[in-house]
Amino acid sequence: MNDPKASTDDRFEPGDHLASTRLAGGYTHHGIYVGDGQVVHFDSSVRTKFKAVIREVALERFGPVDKILVVRHDGPVDREEILRRARSRVGEAGYCLVWNNCEHFANWCVSGSARSEQVRRTAGPVMRMTLRGVAGTVLRKSAVKAVTKSIASPWNWAADATQLATEKLGEANGLSPQRATLAGRGAGFVTAAGVGCVVGGPIGAGVATGVFSLGVVGEEIFARSTTPKRRPQTET
Repeated sequence: MNDPKASTDDRFEPGDHLASTRLAGGYTHHGIYVGDGQVVHFDSSVRTKFKAVIREVALERFGPVDKILVVRHDGPVDREEILRRARSRVGEAGYCLVWNNCEHFANWCVSGSARSEQVRRTAGPVMRMTLRGVAGTVLRKSAVKAVTKSIASPWNWAADATQLATEKLGEANGLSPQRATLAGRGAGFVTAAGVGCVVGGPIGAGVATGVFSLGVVGEEIFARSTTPKRRPQTET
């Protein structure tokens, strides 16, 4: 339901994917602008975050209006379909930080694919750290020292950091999340190869890039979510 006190903003068009930074840049909240100063998003307070419900609310409730940005997407978008999808899920509960968060919802409205870049950026480094720790322990007594060094080296974090920094820089300079992701992965892969080569030679480079690539596969698995079955809001 529209909020009669909502103000319109000429910067936004119905069907825009909006993002608002929260907790001093700790994370980004997402929603869909549906016109007349209204946004459809997972609505909650900090205390009730995990009981969030998809609602249509005023821009001012979504976030500080002067700090709300439009998320770019590659290719043409069907704004009418975006609005239809967003409003079709109003009243839905079932928020999940990993599998069904506000970014999953907004991306699903735009593209039909529920995806969260924030989850992906967290999952990738965590999975690589786990792979490196397990493999380093298993191979510690291996005769192939280059393999062990290339996996266990703390400098492998440079590849993860390079990927994240490149993605953030790309988005800050107007790249869509999709293009920023590709740029970040390319930079991370090259960094992994360089670190692996320095600490373990050609074999080390191959192992380091292999681990990095496995992390990419893992982060894609975590980033994507199937659209959940509708769970109506339960009154408390």
